[in-house]
Amino acid sequence: GKLAQCNDGYALFRNVYAENSQSTSYFDENDKPCITRDGFHKIQYIFDDYGNLLETSFYNDKNEISEAKAGHAIVRTTYDDRGNAIKIEHFDSDRAHIKVDGVEVIEKEYDRYGRATCVRFYNGDGVPTKNKQGIYGYEVGYDNRGEQISYRGVGAGGKDCSGNVGLARWERR
Repeated sequence: GKLAQCNDGYALFRNVYAENSQSTSYFDENDKPCITRDGFHKIQYIFDDYGNLLETSFYNDKNEISEAKAGHAIVRTTYDDRGNAIKIEHFDSDRAHIKVDGVEVIEKEYDRYGRATCVRFYNGDGVPTKNKQGIYGYEVGYDNRGEQISYRGVGAGGKDCSGNVGLARWERR
């Protein structure tokens, strides 16, 4: 049969695998490079030796690093020694920090079971900043079965904050 374009804007994709990396390129029904609905032709993943995703890069149909529709061209992730993602950074095509959902950097803390307990949002200079929901971060608590039992939105100066979601804190007893 003949190739047809799918709803995501491509008809064919090709994966290329190398040590610690993978890339996927997208093509139209005539086997020509095309831009997907998400705004990129190619996506490249770089992994560490443990399989953690260190960097995701987006490329245009000229094979140049380019911002996807999400707003970033590169996403870089840092892990702790247990494999938890502790820092996620968003960059533009010039490798400068760029805001995605209002933040440039997300930092996370985890409990001993690997559950995220504290999430904070920053600009590229490390200054706390609000995300698009209007909070500077949030904290989550869990019971001994691993069920989430509390949430607290964090505002300026560490105060409770509901942002534009309307809920600053909840706790299940």
